[in-house]
Amino acid sequence: MPYFRYNEKLGSGERATLIGPEARHAKQSRRLRPEERIEVQDSTGSRFQSVVVSVERRSVSFQVESKLPVPPRSPLVLQLQVALPKAKTLDFVLQKSTKLGVSRLTLFPGKFSPKHTDSMKDQLQRWLRITEEACKQSGRQFPPQLQWRERLEDVVEEAEAPTQRWVLTLEGQPGLLTQGGSLVAPTHQALIGPEGGLHPDEVAWARSRSFREVAFGAKDPAYRNGGVGRCGDPTIPPRRLGFHRNGGPLSRKRLA
Repeated sequence: MPYFRYNEKLGSGERATLIGPEARHAKQSRRLRPEERIEVQDSTGSRFQSVVVSVERRSVSFQVESKLPVPPRSPLVLQLQVALPKAKTLDFVLQKSTKLGVSRLTLFPGKFSPKHTDSMKDQLQRWLRITEEACKQSGRQFPPQLQWRERLEDVVEEAEAPTQRWVLTLEGQPGLLTQGGSLVAPTHQALIGPEGGLHPDEVAWARSRSFREVAFGAKDPAYRNGGVGRCGDPTIPPRRLGFHRNGGPLSRKRLA
């Protein structure tokens, strides 16, 4: 069940009120009525079973009943480094990667990226709203970390844990599981191009930084060198990435 976000800390037995976008969603989209039960997540990430007390014009009051468990985080840490695609495609990437359990999304302007006219501050706020909504829909506790980098050379950071790096290309192997025991690394980073794919210079840079090449989905000539459109291919099972569709973890034993 999608939950509602409450921006303060909650406790069992408390009475609180949803306002703003959450109240509008509860009243107009969910059409909640008094005595209906809902799930509410507070500012600390705790989730509660609650009952609707009253529905007013601009607010929805509820009573907290009991604490609920939250889905565990996946033991596989997946970080995506995405060359900025078209706006509609990016919305899809933000939604689906959040639901799959991606821990960090780093966006940067690739050589084949389209031009975006909005200010970066406005875009980051919009992207955050999309990931927050995807969290509520999938039951995920917190959205992935969002980062913007001005250059490809700045997207790779030194990792504390052992990290396996992947780049999507047409020349890569057909899947992660065909490349030996590389899934034992706790952290994985995937470099992905926009609709037009990564420029050959970007692929060469990735190779020089120990990225291993992998190809996902059918080899469609419309997506050169691992374009982001291929990541949205519904034929790619999420279990290849180590996640269920609802963002829950998939054990390495099951991936073996």
